[in-house]
Amino acid sequence: MAIQHPATTGVPKSITLIVGLKIAVMVPVLHQALSDRLEIVSQEPPVTCRIWLKRSLQDLDDEGYIKLTHSVDGVAQEADDAAVDNRARGIRSVGTSYLSKA
Repeated sequence: MAIQHPATTGVPKSITLIVGLKIAVMVPVLHQALSDRLEIVSQEPPVTCRIWLKRSLQDLDDEGYIKLTHSVDGVAQEADDAAVDNRARGIRSVGTSYLSKA
């Protein structure tokens, strides 16, 4: 099953987006290979967006697409902490993860 990923312009304006973390810089020549790799991330139940993202990050780190300097759970905790802080302050932010080489 091919994943469809049309361009999205509404995400930055989404009221549900609280924090974004940059975890890697992908050169354009790798975009298709990355897309192909993400299509085969395990979808074995249970699958939620969060679980799929964590599986994807682990697979991409294991295969050298990205370089995490901490565990996937650590990156998830970093995002959770930033989201809690942003929610309390009533802001949204995008930053670079301290737990990856971006």
